[in-house]
Amino acid sequence: MSRFIDYFGISPRRVDGNVVNYSGGNQQKVLLGKWIMRDPKLVILDEPSRGVDLGARRRIHEFISELAQRGAGVLLISSEMEEVLGLAHRAYLVRSGRIIDEIVPDETGAEAVLWKLFHSEDGAVMQRRAS
Repeated sequence: MSRFIDYFGISPRRVDGNVVNYSGGNQQKVLLGKWIMRDPKLVILDEPSRGVDLGARRRIHEFISELAQRGAGVLLISSEMEEVLGLAHRAYLVRSGRIIDEIVPDETGAEAVLWKLFHSEDGAVMQRRAS
């Protein structure tokens, strides 16, 4: 486990099972470290870098890329457009619980993604419904 503590830069350096007192970023990194030890074939990550500092976010993104390079399937669920565009090979845009489009991030810019998410097929800006 010390290899993963070094790899993720986890602080404090001793993981004794009581990670509840760690920062959010270090809690996330401890969980990721435990998962990678099992050599997973598929990992589902829901908002993996939400609420963490920039350094932890960078390390988590590196980890996700390394998992994919090792051949693991990574299903990334994120509301962070930059995270998706920077990490995904293929992405599905979801609005109101429905898939509205599939994109290839390397070929699609942020402006195009925003257009697809917030405009209807006729080009009108989508209005937020009052609940």
